[in-house]
Amino acid sequence: MAHPDFINENIFGTIHETRVSVYLTCGFVAMAVLLVDFMTPLGVASGVPYVAVVLLSLKSPEKHFTLLVASICTFLVGVGYLGSPPSDIPMYQVFANRLMAILVIWVTAILTLIQRNKVLELHQERLKRIQSIKEVEIREEKLRVLKATMRTVQDITGNFLNNL
Repeated sequence: MAHPDFINENIFGTIHETRVSVYLTCGFVAMAVLLVDFMTPLGVASGVPYVAVVLLSLKSPEKHFTLLVASICTFLVGVGYLGSPPSDIPMYQVFANRLMAILVIWVTAILTLIQRNKVLELHQERLKRIQSIKEVEIREEKLRVLKATMRTVQDITGNFLNNL
């Protein structure tokens, strides 16, 4: 049987490795989207792919990481605006595209966090049900043992009375 401290160290190591890999993946994808944004002219909604970074952030065990990533992606949409080559599209369309990208990033972040909380609640309810099922099974086993004991006592008492 595995030692509890060993199990906790393995779980911590796995969570730490997951956290680092999620951080690196999110950073890499965000930088790739920013580079593409720098190459596309203004007016193209090139901030929308940051949604992929927000979705990748859900792999992190920390829910606040998703909010941090959404904030960073919002900042990068602004940086992309400043670094993109100019175009002939009117500026109100450029701003509208950037604002829509920011809106999509935050709507995605909020909806995914709501979904994450719902999944966590369902998981907790499932654990409670499993625990209550186990408690019922233990009670049923105790009743079976009690019934068997009562039958044995009845047999002993019956035999004793018959011998008298």
